[in-house]
Amino acid sequence: MMEQALINVLAQKGSTSSVVTLLTQVEVAENDPAFNQPAKFIGLYYSSEEAAQIVAEKNWLMAEDSGIGYRHLVPCPEPQRIHGIESIVKLVQNNTIVIAGGSGGIPVYKDQMGLLAGIEAVVDKDLVGAQLAQKIDADVYMMLTTVENIYVNYGKSTQKRLGNITVTEAKHYYQENQFACGSLKPKIAAAIRFAELGKKAIICTLEEAESALLGESGTHVSKG
Repeated sequence: MMEQALINVLAQKGSTSSVVTLLTQVEVAENDPAFNQPAKFIGLYYSSEEAAQIVAEKNWLMAEDSGIGYRHLVPCPEPQRIHGIESIVKLVQNNTIVIAGGSGGIPVYKDQMGLLAGIEAVVDKDLVGAQLAQKIDADVYMMLTTVENIYVNYGKSTQKRLGNITVTEAKHYYQENQFACGSLKPKIAAAIRFAELGKKAIICTLEEAESALLGESGTHVSKG
């Protein structure tokens, strides 16, 4: 869908750029501590009876999610290496827009023989995006979300919107647990990693993207 939409927009604008989507393998460490504490919900919701049957048949770890039903829990390990990065760089250099690392990519690890094999996990898409942006030497890493603005002390009398902040400020708010684990926290972590390189990370909505690039909206994190 993303590739089709980009092709159509580029055609309307008379652009000569092409678009390609790459299935991206993202390597993780088999001994990552995350494998001892699965924390990422995936898949459908099931009743308690259905969940018990799945545990018996597949030995999956199931847990209740948001009071709606039971879902499969898997680990969320740190991305170590994005495979195919050299090809991505060459494509970008040859006027090609590359869609890569979708949903955090396909998690793999190296077995005892040093060969790649799949592993059951979910790699955080924001951290993969930060690493991808770093590897292709991007000037800006933009993360799009449905939240119009990022706030600290949300819902309190001291609520404050974050516009332009430094890495130091972002780390301070992060350590204060100002951001929800399942939504903005990984985005802030990814922004910090990228901005520490001396670049700029932006968090904004799709509608704000153009104005955010001009510095008129969104949350900007830079080294300061």
